[in-house]
Amino acid sequence: MLNTNPNTSQKKNPALAYLSRLGSSRSVITISNCLKHIAVILGASDIESADWAKLKRNHWTEIKKTLNEKGCSGAHKIFT
Repeated sequence: MLNTNPNTSQKKNPALAYLSRLGSSRSVITISNCLKHIAVILGASDIESADWAKLKRNHWTEIKKTLNEKGCSGAHKIFT
């Protein structure tokens, strides 16, 4: 669904930049797991290879649809 870029650095990867700013290690683990699942939905192999900067509204719509089909919602801790 989304082109990936294996050479994306933390400076250019908003997901990695966000993770680096989280205060607790528990938050980093939780959000990292969520982002890994979303990256896979987008067709990337991991957080680092997803080209997050190219996400558009239709991508988020597809992510939400896919998660809903799996019985997931924002209120559930589904990615552990």
